[in-house]
Amino acid sequence: MAESNNITDDEKLTRLQKMQLQQGKSFPKVGLVLISKGPKLNFIHDIFSLPKELEPIIHEIVIFLDVPDSFVLTPLEEAPEASPWKHKIMVFRQHQNLDTGRNVKHALTYCLDKQFDHVVAINTEMQNWMSGVPDLLNESIVHSRPLVIGKAIQGISLKNRLISLGGKILLGLKVNFDEFSCRVYSKGLLKSIPFELNSENQYFDLEMLIQSRMLGIPIKEVACFETSKNTSSLNLFKSLSYFLKYRLHQMGLVFDKKYVPKGRVLYTLKTSPYSSHGRILSQVKENSEVLDIGCGTGLLSQLMSQKGIRSVGIDYEIKENVWSGFDIYIQDDLEKTKNLPQERRFDYVLLADVLEHLRTPGDLLRKVRPLLKKEGKIIASTGNVALWYMRLSLLLGRFNYGRRGILDETHVKLYTKYSFTQLLTQAGFKVEKIYPTALPFEIVFHSTGRSKLLKIVDRLYYSLALLWPKLFAYQFVVVASLATLEYPKGESKISVFGESE
Repeated sequence: MAESNNITDDEKLTRLQKMQLQQGKSFPKVGLVLISKGPKLNFIHDIFSLPKELEPIIHEIVIFLDVPDSFVLTPLEEAPEASPWKHKIMVFRQHQNLDTGRNVKHALTYCLDKQFDHVVAINTEMQNWMSGVPDLLNESIVHSRPLVIGKAIQGISLKNRLISLGGKILLGLKVNFDEFSCRVYSKGLLKSIPFELNSENQYFDLEMLIQSRMLGIPIKEVACFETSKNTSSLNLFKSLSYFLKYRLHQMGLVFDKKYVPKGRVLYTLKTSPYSSHGRILSQVKENSEVLDIGCGTGLLSQLMSQKGIRSVGIDYEIKENVWSGFDIYIQDDLEKTKNLPQERRFDYVLLADVLEHLRTPGDLLRKVRPLLKKEGKIIASTGNVALWYMRLSLLLGRFNYGRRGILDETHVKLYTKYSFTQLLTQAGFKVEKIYPTALPFEIVFHSTGRSKLLKIVDRLYYSLALLWPKLFAYQFVVVASLATLEYPKGESKISVFGESE
């Protein structure tokens, strides 16, 4: 069997044993899941060939069989009572022939209910599968990897190589795609992805890999198994369609809930100069004082601090989750905020992707007017609901909300260029500049922003947005000044030119 990082199997087992002895009851709970199609029971004999050193490490062996209750499990009954493995085995009989994906779903759900920290899921059609378990557990437990894939040492088909190439080109995945073989999932990973929504056929595992990529989870491959006994049933073109569908989901052209992570969405800072964040940063002058409304965790203000800009932040986030560099952080509900600063002190008020979340955005805009200096600016951004792919989606009868983007499910207002500028004008602001933005390619392609090709694509698309903003702009960034000044206490109301009203 192939060695990983020049470490022998005995050394890997010794590491696991030592770690288990040191950690005692805090050592991770491990579940070993065996998935079998049909009445073949030869793999049960293989269970008793597992290295004895793994016995205190593996808490339970879960077997899912497509056999009726009347089916006799002869190999299990014939196993010696003294075997430590026999009393760790839990057998689930399926009353009907289920596809691989359905069986794996049941198994993973059971393991989450049992609070296993690591789940080793094995297709029993893999030859000599038990010899690869130490490799998989060593990577998962000792090296704390959330996803480990056991791949065949040899015999990968041309079709699967082409699928792997497609995954690399379309998604940047550097793994060998195959029908479900052997995986180790961490509990944290399983709790973060909606695997319950995945296909119930042989494409279940392919979707799991795409979901891991969605979370930015590093995938570790371990060459530890011989070739599978049967050929893969994955279809090349259907596999590629899964990759493309995920890309379309990222761009907002389609919506698939299986590619929406569980839990709260953390918004990403967009670093492109043609993005909303890049445009906002370019508009705020050095050494200014800023009120960052809807600041989130403070990503934008943190970057602005490098220009000597001081910020006051306000949002519903608890203080512990927010950047500590704010001059003041105010936790408040923006829909009915009563805790805004009470002085005209700010050079800029930022509303970066905020107004679309409010039922009465005009009320908030009117409240911030008395906080801007006479020469101050308000900078607000929002998505363009008239973007070309939104129009195309409507043409196809689709208007699907998601966890982020223009159709973020938390948006209660949607704006065009005209309606957004009207909102600001009606709240007493004079619109000075309107900047279109490019599509967020760096987020769609999980780029660091250093890719030369992506920079070219970004610039070309931005040129289109400049040429026809109503159709091609992903977002609009509006810079506006006060049309009138109002003092917080209402003593007087004067125009920006100093004439009393």
